[in-house]
Parts: sequence; C-alpha cells; structure tokens
Amino acid sequence: MVNIISLFPGQGAQYEKMGLDLYDRYDEVKRLFALAGDVSDFDVHHLLSEGSLEEITATEKAQVLITLVNLSAAKVLKMKGVSVGATAGFSLGELTSYAVAGVIDDEQLFRLVARRGALMGHHGGEAAKRFGALSMAAVIGLSFDRVQEIIGSSSVEHLYAANDNGPAQVVISGLAASMETVTPALKAAGARRVIPIQVSGPFHTPLMQEARQEFDADLEVERFNDPSIALYSNVSGDVVDSGARVKELCSQQIVSPVRWTKIMNHLASDYSGVPVVESGPNKVLGGLLRAVGVKCLQAGTVESLESTIKEVQADE
Repeated sequence: MVNIISLFPGQGAQYEKMGLDLYDRYDEVKRLFALAGDVSDFDVHHLLSEGSLEEITATEKAQVLITLVNLSAAKVLKMKGVSVGATAGFSLGELTSYAVAGVIDDEQLFRLVARRGALMGHHGGEAAKRFGALSMAAVIGLSFDRVQEIIGSSSVEHLYAANDNGPAQVVISGLAASMETVTPALKAAGARRVIPIQVSGPFHTPLMQEARQEFDADLEVERFNDPSIALYSNVSGDVVDSGARVKELCSQQIVSPVRWTKIMNHLASDYSGVPVVESGPNKVLGGLLRAVGVKCLQAGTVESLESTIKEVQADE
C-alpha cells in the first residue's frame, strides 16, 4: 500500500544545528552522518554542531548537509514502516529522490552531491568574474510564462527565469544590472514584489554551463538504475522512468529552470488523498504547496517525524 508522496527541499532550507536531534535519536542517522563525512571529506557533525549559518550556507557545504538531513528523515520514515509511492525534490532535493527511488545508492548520493556543490560553488564565482555582479530575486504575483515573456522582450543580457516555484512566484537569476533594468517592467505587469535573494551563483541558468559540463564527465562513470517508484524531474515536471534519462536530466538540471509548479499540479491531480510529506529541514515546500491546495506534512525533526508517522498510520 502506498503511504506517502515524499518530497525533498533544496538549497536555502538550511538552518543551524539541523538534523542533530535525528542524529541523537537514531543509529541509522549516525551511520549516514559518518558516510556523508567520509565521502565529502569534512566533519558534517562538527559543522552542524558548531558552524555558523554563514558557514553551513556555503554551496559546497550546504548541498551535502541538506542532503544528509533529507536522507536521514527519509530513512527514519522507512524504518517506521512508511512506504513511498512517488517522489520529487526541489533542485538539489531531487538527488535525494534518486536514492529513495532506487536509482542510486547512499554513497553515490553523497559523492554526487559533494561534487555538484563544489562545481556550482566554484563556477558561480567564476561566472561573476566573467559577467559582472550576479543576483537572484523572487518575483511575486506573476506566472513563470509571463516573467519569461517580459525578460525576453526587454533586450537585456544574461537574465533568466530560473525557478517556477508556484502559480504566482518565480525566481529570476542573472546579471544584477539586467535585473535592475527589468524590475520596473515586472512591476508594471503586476508583480507585487521583487525580493532579492542572497545566493552564491546564477543557478539553473545557462551561466552555469561549465559546471554542467564538468558534472557530465563525473556522471559518465556512474550507474543509474531505473526508478522503482514514480520519480518526477525538475527539468520536465513529469515522471522519468529510466535510469539513463534520470542521469541526463541530473546534469541538465544545473542549467535548466526548476519546473516545480508543474510537479505540484501533478501531485494535486494524480495523487488526490495520498499524504504528501516534506522530508528534510524547514518547511519551504509545504509553503509552496499551499498555493495549489495541497496539504504537506513535515518530517525534518524528531517531533515532526513522529507526528507525521502517527497521522499517516492513522489514515491507513
């Protein structure tokens, strides 16, 4: 019996000391902490225990740490008898979905995430040197297609609609000067707010092409199995049914927009009545899902995990 749809947040969900209560409670989580540290070559427990928010937000560290908490929550749910029938993750979170769907194993997951984070962090900085000051911003009140249309007709360079977060929430990314130029047009078209986001690179845009090319080379030697459950892709917004296609999209995702609205609409229409659980730190995806009328349970702390397990089991 399918118990839940499992979703995983991406970069930006981090907070200080996240996941440490899971570490203290569950031996399986201790194993994952040790594995993540061995593969990524830094002490994840020490960084989460002692590190500042700035330290854990650095891309090369944040991607490993968020993935660790995502997978830890997923493993505890599985230990407690909660099964998964479909899975998706936002940007970085999609890689945890690969592990949950049996496409890759835990060690592969941390290896790929560590490499992805290092490449994105490095090439985000290199892009700023090459193109100039870069920025990201959330556009509130317009659809993804409308934002793309406005950017396309503005004649600015190196600015892109990067994240389709919801029916009226879009993240744009690229040159800060181009963003400043386009902002009045976005507001004139109905955007209520254009909110700057602090990031280290123009993620999910063609400006990350060099990171993608290097990641392609890393992926060539990796084995990807066919998904054992429904697995949704950020790039297409649809289910992917072959390991070969997952591998291709894993690389493409670095330079492609996140089509999260399409995934949320699938969840709302295709899985009516099936509990949706955000496994990982914070409540970012739960907030986005409210825009399409989907209730999202949380599983990022011991307290929220136990509460969600009780609710899911009560509904069986």
